[in-house]
Amino acid sequence: MQQSARWRRPALAAAAWLLAALPALAEPFAAMLPAEPAPAASTALVLLPPGGWAKLAPRIAPLAGMHALVLAAELPGGAADCDALAERLLARARSLQKAAGAAARAPVVIGIGPAAGLALRLAAHHPAAVKGLVTLAGPEQPLACAPELPRGKAPVRWHLAGPAGAPQLGEGRAGTRRYAPDEWNPDPLIPAYLALAGMDHAYDTAEEDGIGAGLPVTLHAAPAGAAGRRYAIFLSGDGGWARFDDRIADILATRGMPVLGISSLKYLWTARSPAEIAADLARLDAAARTRLGRDRPVLIGFSMGASVLPFALPHLPPEMADRLAGVVLLSPEARTGFEIVVGGWLGRQTGSADVVAALGALPPGMKVLCLHGETDAASACPGAAETTRVTRPGGHHMENDYPGLAAEIEGFLAP
Repeated sequence: MQQSARWRRPALAAAAWLLAALPALAEPFAAMLPAEPAPAASTALVLLPPGGWAKLAPRIAPLAGMHALVLAAELPGGAADCDALAERLLARARSLQKAAGAAARAPVVIGIGPAAGLALRLAAHHPAAVKGLVTLAGPEQPLACAPELPRGKAPVRWHLAGPAGAPQLGEGRAGTRRYAPDEWNPDPLIPAYLALAGMDHAYDTAEEDGIGAGLPVTLHAAPAGAAGRRYAIFLSGDGGWARFDDRIADILATRGMPVLGISSLKYLWTARSPAEIAADLARLDAAARTRLGRDRPVLIGFSMGASVLPFALPHLPPEMADRLAGVVLLSPEARTGFEIVVGGWLGRQTGSADVVAALGALPPGMKVLCLHGETDAASACPGAAETTRVTRPGGHHMENDYPGLAAEIEGFLAP
């Protein structure tokens, strides 16, 4: 099949960057292709078989023309310490991102042929450090460093890219999606990568400042010298830490309230009970009190993040519950689950737990704001009589009125 004109121009532009590949890169890296145009909005960590760069560079290069920093590494020819190699790849990728001036985003890991095994190992052992996984390998192909995966869901979002009708490594496992060539996408690698790169796109892995307590947290710091006792823990929607969450957090932080953002796409990829969520919130609170010097947490959630919070609140340690400055629910849904469901981004119901009932069971003195759009038919807010309810114009994202939503939150928290 001839390459579509849709990809031809980016491929030619990215090919020019092949001349800028850095031959002095430390092994196992074979090349680094800067994003065009810069700065990079995403990072592709591409793992190749020995000698694979010379053969596969024309196929990989188009990614650089799509705002991606491309880091290509080849498997060593002999035996290797697989775990040490995976850790070295991640550490070196972070330093190369910084050197290239790229946004500090978790990379999408791509494994081709035998290198798909190492890519899968890296994702399985370091799920919080990667955005997702793309593999191009058959199920019977010998793989280097492949881990033993337990039955069940993929360790991260996993896209399978290969010829139509050909069996693929990982096929049939929950959390995977198949990409095959078609008229508009002759190489399935391109759409498989882009679909992952667009998720969690505002999640900054560099801005955590040691507060994360092992959780997928990004910090929106308040200006130096900003006074106050309040800070926020903000659980994103199931699409990850994206523009909606990021912009509201930025406004709140700029006005003096630091925000610890949790990517629900990462955090709830594996099912968690309400008690586990509460324990993690308490652990994060303990770390934040030490590092931020603030002791009045505000719990904020959007969409799925808002839907799970009412179930976790009764499990908070009493001492933390007493210090809560307030709870803010942005577009909670009437029903929820406690694990990311592939397809939830398309409106599929994520579970059957009754959010309205959970809100009705909260202690009477708990201060809860429920914000929803007037056309959001799935919202729990209309039935949540025990909360302060505010109806905004628009649907689930309330017309993306970030300043207006931030002002609602600040007004609710005001003494």
